[in-house]
Amino acid sequence: MRLLIACLLTLTLAGCDKQKPAAPQGGEVPRTPTPTAEFTPSRGPAAKAPTASFKDAAGKSLSLAAFHGRPLLVNLWATWCAPCIAEMPSIDRLAASEKGRLTVVAVSQDSNGLAAVQPFFTKAGIKTLAPYLDTENALMAAVKAETLPTTILYDANGHERWRHAGKVDWDDHAARAALADTLAGKPVAS
Repeated sequence: MRLLIACLLTLTLAGCDKQKPAAPQGGEVPRTPTPTAEFTPSRGPAAKAPTASFKDAAGKSLSLAAFHGRPLLVNLWATWCAPCIAEMPSIDRLAASEKGRLTVVAVSQDSNGLAAVQPFFTKAGIKTLAPYLDTENALMAAVKAETLPTTILYDANGHERWRHAGKVDWDDHAARAALADTLAGKPVAS
């Protein structure tokens, strides 16, 4: 338990992700670019989705295998992580627009589980995503994620295609194009 608390504290103090906004030039307002080029393609044989369990809102245990048969975008996030909060509305819109073609699963790493996630979903207007909970951080450890948010794309057979650590604006054309290319079987540029 102390290790978990230390890890969470480290993530909180680190600002959740490792992205830094561009320094402003003159009177320009800095904009963090969508890190599409930073999607890290899987190298060698693609890793199989881990079997670590997490829970749905009803408390039922499941693993990523429950979503086998369709491409799966897994987003690890938390309500206390500012980049995660900023990303969540656009990932919800992505889930709505890709319904039937891509399953999007946002797995909260909050230790307070549904008590933290449900009010956030309501306040943020999250309508498409279902709350999934990993209060023990088992999935985060199994995928070896070091920061939040972390997003991983698995193919329909449960093999990792790419991952990204940090916030993504899923409304951005470049991010959507990279995802579409990957879903169409085209390799991700590294």
